[in-house]
Amino acid sequence: MTCVSVEDPRSDVARRRPVFALMVHDEDLAAVTGLTPVPVGKIEVPWGQRYPQINSTLYRLYPPDRVP
Repeated sequence: MTCVSVEDPRSDVARRRPVFALMVHDEDLAAVTGLTPVPVGKIEVPWGQRYPQINSTLYRLYPPDRVP
């Protein structure tokens, strides 16, 4: 399974439905998406292996004007 790209502008998509992101390296998430990431939980993900081995943060992405 591959990642599905979201049409632009992403903020319009995030106004219509929930948008989530799960990345191993999430430092640039806001800059890359133009949305505001809000952590909602932790998920164990694989990193170079077939099995989960590191904890990563699951984010819900909000348009800048709709952050709770």
